[in-house]
Formats: sequence, C-alpha cells, structure tokens
Amino acid sequence: MKRLEAETKQEVVIYGILWGLVFLLVPAVMSWQGHSEGMPFRVGDMLRVWPGILPFFFLFLTHDLLAAPLLVKKGKVGAYAVVTVVLLFLFGGYVWTGRRGPEPMRPGMAQFREGLPPMDGDRPPMAWGAEGAMPPPPEGGRPAQGRGMPVTPEVMKILLGMLLLGANLGVKYYLKSLRGERKMQALKAESLNREQETQVLRERVAAMQTATAAVPETLAFKVDYKTVRIEPDRIRYAESMSEYLKIWLTDAEDPLVILYSLKRLSEQLPAGRFQRIHRSYLVNLSLVREFTRTSVILEGGVTLPVSDLYRPALREALGNR
Repeated sequence: MKRLEAETKQEVVIYGILWGLVFLLVPAVMSWQGHSEGMPFRVGDMLRVWPGILPFFFLFLTHDLLAAPLLVKKGKVGAYAVVTVVLLFLFGGYVWTGRRGPEPMRPGMAQFREGLPPMDGDRPPMAWGAEGAMPPPPEGGRPAQGRGMPVTPEVMKILLGMLLLGANLGVKYYLKSLRGERKMQALKAESLNREQETQVLRERVAAMQTATAAVPETLAFKVDYKTVRIEPDRIRYAESMSEYLKIWLTDAEDPLVILYSLKRLSEQLPAGRFQRIHRSYLVNLSLVREFTRTSVILEGGVTLPVSDLYRPALREALGNR
C-alpha cells in the first residue's frame, strides 16, 4: 500500500511539473514573440493565455482520472474507447462553440500602426486589371481554391487534445512498466532467499540424517575380557588418561575404564550432543548447567576445565541448543 501511494505521488509530481511548465512557458513564448514584433510587453497578456490552456488541462485531468485507469489498470478497451470519445466530443464542442471573431485592437495599437504601410483592409478599392490589383475571379464568380482543405485552429486544438491523451497514456504505461520491473526484481530476490533457505534446511536435514545413521544405538567396549554395551545418552563425560579412558555414566558411581582414545570416542558419538571442552575431557551437552570462561558445571555439581582451543566451539554448540 505504501509503495502504491509513493508511485501515485511520483505520477502527480511528474504531471505537476509538466503542466507548471506549460502554464509558464507558453504565455512567455507568446509574449516574447509579440515583443519581438515590436509590441509592448505586458504581464497581463501572459495571464490572458491561461483561459485558452485550461480546457486542455481539464481534458487531460479527466482522461487521467476516468478513462486511462480503465485501459491501463483494468484492460477494458471498449469502456476506455467510449469514455475517450465522449471526452473528445465534449472538448470539440467546447472548442467550436467558443469561436470568436477578431479581437478588438488593444489600446495603443493605433499609434503603433502609424507609419506602417497600409494593410489590405486600409486600401481603397482598385479596378480590376490595375497595377497591384487582384486578378479577376474565374468564371463562376468564385476564386480558385487549393486542392487541400485548410486546417482551422479548432481542428488543430482537437488534434492537440488527442496528442495530450496519448502522452497521458504513454506516461502511465511507462510508470506501469517500472512498477512491473520492480515487482519482478522483488519476486526474484524473494525466490532467491527462499531457495537459499531451502538449501540450508536440506543441508541440515542431510547432516542430521547422516549423523543419525552413523551413530549406533549402543557403543561396545572391551572391559576385562568381556564386551560392555553402553547407550550414548548414558555417558555423562569422558576423561582421557594417557592410553586409557574413563567414561563416567549417569547411572553408575564408578567410571568405566577402557583402553581407548578420546578422539576415537568423539568420532563415534552423535554430533551436536557431545562436545570436547579440553584435550582431556568430553561432555554431554544436555547435562551442562553452567558455562564460564574457564570451566563448565554439570548436573550434580561436577566442574570440568575448558581450554582456550575448544572454548569457541563449545560456546557455539551451547548457543544452538
């Protein structure tokens, strides 16, 4: 919704700038032309041009608010054509009914024309065939006319109005294409993020499946010429003592002493559930109750040292739990 409001404001700003230039530049150009021809410059003359611009502005505004949305937003070609024809008909009717005769001469124009050669309207009638006179009309009593029909100012105004409607549609379709491009880029970015999230989830699931498949339900150790099986969850922590290994269990007071290495045991235990905290210690993360910079405290109050080498990995493992 906020993005739509921003785009509407952008369109209003574009139209405001364009029409502001029209209301300022057109009167200025016309006044400059009159001044270049020797006519005095007056600010009031610029303001008299605005009533001639207002019909074009209202035609543009009505088309922008009523007709253009039917085609650009809703795709209703027939309804747009009907509304546009009605608008042009009303505009054309206003243009033709508003025709006026020649404007009265402004005060001061009589003095301005003094000294100029006489115009056609000031010349006395001349006989046919006299020097400088018009040739006699052909048979039929009417002067010959050109092949093409002259374009009247009213027709030019209607054509200019149609050009404005086309420009309005062009701006709307341009802004629509920009909105579509932004939306496409947003969808691509969202799709890429979802693909990345999906890939991360797949990797996690694959890692969990691999870890689950690689970890046996029980671990088998040789103790006093017999095999002892232990579930991984029963291990509280393990302590390395040279070539031997002490495994402390949750349901036994005495440790299990076996000829084993701490590294080999850590490779057989499920990842994410056990973590080495020292070159000589491995703990069950689910039993850790406190973690400081130099030690961890397990359930039952057992305190074990934490070395600088394994501290970052331990912090990360406990943070993910």
